[in-house]
Amino acid sequence: MHQIVKKLVICILCAGGIGVCASCQSVSRTDRGKPVTGVRSQEQIIAVNIREQRITYEALQNRLLEDILHQYDEYADANPDYIGWLYLADTKIDGPVVQSEQDGNGYWEYLYKDFYGNDKFAGTLFMDKACSIQDPVTDNWLIYGHNMNDGSMFGTLKYYRDEAFFQAHPTFTFITRESVETFEILGVVQSWVSDVPQGQFEYFYFFDAEDEGEFDAFVQQVKDNALYETGVEAEYGDQLITLSTCDSWHEEGRLALIGRQAGTAEK
Repeated sequence: MHQIVKKLVICILCAGGIGVCASCQSVSRTDRGKPVTGVRSQEQIIAVNIREQRITYEALQNRLLEDILHQYDEYADANPDYIGWLYLADTKIDGPVVQSEQDGNGYWEYLYKDFYGNDKFAGTLFMDKACSIQDPVTDNWLIYGHNMNDGSMFGTLKYYRDEAFFQAHPTFTFITRESVETFEILGVVQSWVSDVPQGQFEYFYFFDAEDEGEFDAFVQQVKDNALYETGVEAEYGDQLITLSTCDSWHEEGRLALIGRQAGTAEK
């Protein structure tokens, strides 16, 4: 039942025809057939982001983390569903993550609502109900976000399709109430959703391994399906995190970035 509900939600996150998710409909109905000018390619954007970086990646990250830590309690007080802050440098992924028990499945409340509960089609970044960041902690934390045309939510996760961008940004940060977690990128993968499995990598069903063998099998699948080699390995006991959004390479395509915890700083 959980898999059936999840497939429905994943499809809603990427609903075609609405013109909101970039991978589903890159231009509106009224724009089809019109020339698009003044738009830089993804490769140009990445090149500019890397070239114009005027301070080191580490310095930028540390400076912004101080601001996030300072505001953490304010967000927690504003919304009890707030579980952390996700930050990926040189992207628009820089915001709160929630986890809800709403409607008994943990999806619907923030699918089309902002952090404060207001209607918003972009929704809010949210973690799957099957995951846990508190004891007992699950092996994988799966976070969903819409692929928005304006780059918000997970609209800029696509930058990581490019290996050059990964090389310049090999880590990202997830801040919880207890700690600041740094993750190294284990792999960037593409997959798709279907009612009947067709041999694709169904990363969106992995939350907690029953044993070391199951964990190792998942890591191997990440490696086998990765767009490029990152040089990062994972072993049983490592904390994983998966960022998932829709992707235009397939009608029901998905793009995921899987990270392995590299370090923890207690708050």
